[in-house]
Amino acid sequence: MNGSDKLDKIDIEMLVRRHLQELGVGVGSSEKKEYIVAANWKMNMTEKETRKFLTELKSTEIPENIRVMIFPPYPYLYIMKEMLRYERIAYGAQDVAKEEQGAYTGEVSAGMLGDMGCPVTLVGHSELLWRYPGDYRKEGKSCAGTSDHTHALYWRDP
Repeated sequence: MNGSDKLDKIDIEMLVRRHLQELGVGVGSSEKKEYIVAANWKMNMTEKETRKFLTELKSTEIPENIRVMIFPPYPYLYIMKEMLRYERIAYGAQDVAKEEQGAYTGEVSAGMLGDMGCPVTLVGHSELLWRYPGDYRKEGKSCAGTSDHTHALYWRDP
């Protein structure tokens, strides 16, 4: 790392490039297999940090066979919609409610995420299972309305 406890853009880019080289995939590679590089931000980054990171990421050369996906906290989805509208970088939500609407304080429906331009959302986080024991998140099942608005991507924490 560059002298701090946090990874900066150069550190992250170096780690990703090293891993891709180990896989035999690189910029200009004729490899046809597609790889996904996904980042779940959890509850990190401020609005200012998010905008700076996206500006730097948009200027980074991404190989054609690499699909980049970002999962920021809900409050910053509007920044993704604004800054990534015409980019190859996909973004999505960190979770989605199984209900389409109703009195579920703090929950976000697939339709709401669709309005924010989210093509995908994560479900199945181990740290959420205590709130929803036996819930769809544990099973990785699709959520209500996901086929019309967004797709559920089952995330299994290591």
